[in-house]
Amino acid sequence: MATLVQSLQQVGDEIALCRYPGAVIETLHAAVRPTLNVLGAWRVPRRYEDWSAWRLNYNVFCHRDLPATFFDAWLVGAKENGQSAIAAMATREGRSFTWSECMREVNLSAKGRWVFDDLLFKYGMRDGFCCPIGPWILHYWSNKVLDLSPAMRRSLSWAALTAVDRLTDREREVLRMYAIGSRARTIAYALKISEDTVREHLRHAMIKLDARHLGHAVNLAYHGGLLD
Repeated sequence: MATLVQSLQQVGDEIALCRYPGAVIETLHAAVRPTLNVLGAWRVPRRYEDWSAWRLNYNVFCHRDLPATFFDAWLVGAKENGQSAIAAMATREGRSFTWSECMREVNLSAKGRWVFDDLLFKYGMRDGFCCPIGPWILHYWSNKVLDLSPAMRRSLSWAALTAVDRLTDREREVLRMYAIGSRARTIAYALKISEDTVREHLRHAMIKLDARHLGHAVNLAYHGGLLD
């Protein structure tokens, strides 16, 4: 565990160099292996039950080793049973916790256990560590029950925050300025970056949002709550 803490202390610089969400998730995953795995980072829409707003590679970024069926299985379960116990606890308390702590602290009905019995356990995920960060939730997972020290919890939470910031902040900042009428030269001057870098951030934002053009990207980002 001490080695993992040291690894997490160094991962911030590596994450800062990542250019795409997949690279951020992969870098964090490599830092916590073999003790833990990274499931992914999810940005909760303004209305949780707006199922069309949950989109892979838009506001849901999963690790590449996760089975392709995982997200679809989660979506089916959420539609049938509602917000999971983990998501409810993350929203209610806004602090990091293990999945096993959630199971112990929340009086779950049979229906309330769906996320554990019908999803996580079936994919070999015995326990995990949930890190709520504003509207985002980043999950680590393990095939064993976790016993994390306070130092480990702090390190994992800090690394999750670093990853989530890198997933969105600069592209969102540039897109927000573009949305209010600023152009590349103005944005570059304000952020002390080159115009080429501004255009690259806008291009990445379009890719992440699966947008046809920049106006479409602004519209998608606005309705997805990314420009708040």
